[in-house]
Amino acid sequence: MSSRIGPTDTVARLASDEFAVVLTEAGDCYQAAATMPEMLATLSEPFQVGETVVDLHASIGIAVFPEDGQDEYNLLKNADTAMQRAKELGGNTYQFFAPGMNAKAVTYITLGRDLRNAQSEEQFELYYQPVVDIRSGAVVGAESLIRWNHPEFGMIPPDRFISLAEDSGLIEPIGEWVLREACRQNRLWRDQGLASLRIAVNVSSRQFKRGRLVGAVFAALSETGLSPASLAVEITESAFLADAEETNAILRKLSSMGIAISVDDFGTGHSSLSYLRRLPLSTLKVDRAFVNDVTTSADAAAITDAIIAMAHRLNLNVVAEGVDDEAQFEFLRARDCEMMQGYYFSPPISAAEFTDMLRKGRRLSGPSDLFSVMGSES
Repeated sequence: MSSRIGPTDTVARLASDEFAVVLTEAGDCYQAAATMPEMLATLSEPFQVGETVVDLHASIGIAVFPEDGQDEYNLLKNADTAMQRAKELGGNTYQFFAPGMNAKAVTYITLGRDLRNAQSEEQFELYYQPVVDIRSGAVVGAESLIRWNHPEFGMIPPDRFISLAEDSGLIEPIGEWVLREACRQNRLWRDQGLASLRIAVNVSSRQFKRGRLVGAVFAALSETGLSPASLAVEITESAFLADAEETNAILRKLSSMGIAISVDDFGTGHSSLSYLRRLPLSTLKVDRAFVNDVTTSADAAAITDAIIAMAHRLNLNVVAEGVDDEAQFEFLRARDCEMMQGYYFSPPISAAEFTDMLRKGRRLSGPSDLFSVMGSES
């Protein structure tokens, strides 16, 4: 780093892998920016450590005096905030501090801190989105979706905290809670005589890597007395591509227990079709990105058509997610997509609302309002 700065500039080590660079010769942000590509290129060159070649990458945050701080404390704080943004963008890049980053950074730090106590303080809730079998008009299942009822920020969707849970190592206990709660609630509905549903639980790729997923599923079923046939495990393409052979072995253990396996967001990853054929799958879920555009994009329509046809040739069920209007529904029904979920039928709702829906036999908003809530073995 010293080789890429001026004679009056300074490089200082702040922590094990954090450094501060004071560019006194840079007159403005443009001159500072001109230094960054060379700095990144220098740090990206392989280092020879003994017999090992080490590749490094840097994430750089820049704060400019006096706009971003008039003392060393605020300059360092804001540079650190910008650095965190560079890391969020994938690293090996640089970002200038912007005033709006502070609020976002504070929120991110607060969520990361509070996440550690969220489970013990019972702040998590599961919401359920019905899965409708178009052939019978029955609600045959539901996807369980975690929500965080934060005391300060209110109800937080999973896309705002799951990555935090993965980075902090909390995804495993949170994932185990989701499994237990989904099984407990499904067993309660069955005991009340309300429905016979298959509840799907999303599983993170990190849970596979930890090696305890099979044990967690077995424990959840044992504690609740729920039949394995009443549980489905949903994985993404990226999850089984991360370690294909190990993932396949885990999925086969789950399948041998009678648990349904489905691939979520299918079509958005880079899975090998030959490998997909060897997985013990029961269902493919067509990603909402394609469903949203089936009536406006010829490409999306063609891809969706191909996924449905391929799944049927492989004797797999198909669930289209994100079905939000009648035109999408009619497109999918014409192609024999047997199961759907989305706002056209119902948004994700709380367990209490789902229970009320089942108890009252409330109709879901479908074509001609034909979709009654009926239990059905699956």
